[in-house]
Amino acid sequence: MHSPLYTELSYGVATDADLLKIAAHTGPAQPAPNNLFAGVQYLLLQGADHSLRRHYPVLSGSERPMEPAFPEFRDFCLAHRAELEVLVAERRTQTNAVRRSAALRPAFAVLAQEEARSLALIEVGTSAGLNLLWDHYRIEYQMRSGLNQIAGPQDSTVHIHADADGPLPDVGASVPVSSRMGIDTNPIDIDDKDAICWLHALIFPEHVERYGWLDRALEIAREHRPRVIAADVIDVIEGEIEACPSDAIPVVFATLVLYQFPKDALERFLGALDRAARKRSFWMLSMEPDGAGSCDLMAIRFAAGRRVVRKLADVHPHGWSIVWSGDKDVGGSVGGDARGFWDLVPATT
Repeated sequence: MHSPLYTELSYGVATDADLLKIAAHTGPAQPAPNNLFAGVQYLLLQGADHSLRRHYPVLSGSERPMEPAFPEFRDFCLAHRAELEVLVAERRTQTNAVRRSAALRPAFAVLAQEEARSLALIEVGTSAGLNLLWDHYRIEYQMRSGLNQIAGPQDSTVHIHADADGPLPDVGASVPVSSRMGIDTNPIDIDDKDAICWLHALIFPEHVERYGWLDRALEIAREHRPRVIAADVIDVIEGEIEACPSDAIPVVFATLVLYQFPKDALERFLGALDRAARKRSFWMLSMEPDGAGSCDLMAIRFAAGRRVVRKLADVHPHGWSIVWSGDKDVGGSVGGDARGFWDLVPATT
């Protein structure tokens, strides 16, 4: 995931019984490394005074020193053990990686063109709702062919880029959006300074530019205020799909969320989608780990009791790169961490 610091620390924690005990306080279905590392960075961002700060470029303002960070990391964790145990137990990994919008935009463009109508967006695990606003970001696709594509408003304060390969669709074409809303069991309040600090803490320390994107995307979110509700998606997804504007095609989407669902929850979620499809057709987009360091960007069309599964692209987990495959029938099953979901989605014709 392109974090040399966290690579080093992961090796250290994996062989340290005391730090493993702290990490073991992580709640069910939550990734222990993310929560532990975020807990440490959260305390540092809150002002904890320790020499470990020099290994975090966003705090030090300079490159990391060329020496091991783990001894200082271990000392910090043991000195703040009680605080960390509470943080890893109570907090959740709810990263809003704004750059993932670069992976989502081509998919939304394809669906809008194919359906010839506007999109009604519903994000599962929306966190602060920032990726609901993908069309408000200026995105440059650096094509391997050399013919770059640019999408989004020229005056946007969020400028991101992604390397792209394959027959990428026309991302600059207008993608009409009629409504947008997000669902999360514990959505991030964009006006809560402590909650925003936790969002910052979830960013990998070397990714300094992501801190800036997050702050500017939050400003856009405060201006547009997409609707975000606190709920179990399984309880509300049918009603939200049904409530979408009648002249729009609903698009349910999730980015690195479904892998955190226990299998029984995935089954109930899929059942809710099937029930919703009896009343109206819709799409689901998912971006989930493939087990090999990349993510599968998948599209499923739900309509009248039928599901058609398509793979659109291989994408970097943070949206740094996209290899577009277009309309590829994958037979409804893929490997990796997302297999629990995709095994439940048989292909239909």
